[in-house]
Amino acid sequence: MLKHPVFLMIDGMSQAYRAYFAIRGLATSHGLPTNAVYGFAIMLKRVLEKYPPDYICVALDSPERTVRHAQ
Repeated sequence: MLKHPVFLMIDGMSQAYRAYFAIRGLATSHGLPTNAVYGFAIMLKRVLEKYPPDYICVALDSPERTVRHAQ
């Protein structure tokens, strides 16, 4: 049976935002919050274990203004 490739696409900013507020109190010794990075990594690990993709893309928003801002 022919297996179709699995392409996983993740909205990185949405998941980082969700992780930032889901996990409280993680920070470096200098007070820099690390909860978004840790939460994102845990989420990504779980998704990759459950749905092992052939390809993966994590899309992030740009801090720069884009053509969508003008609309």
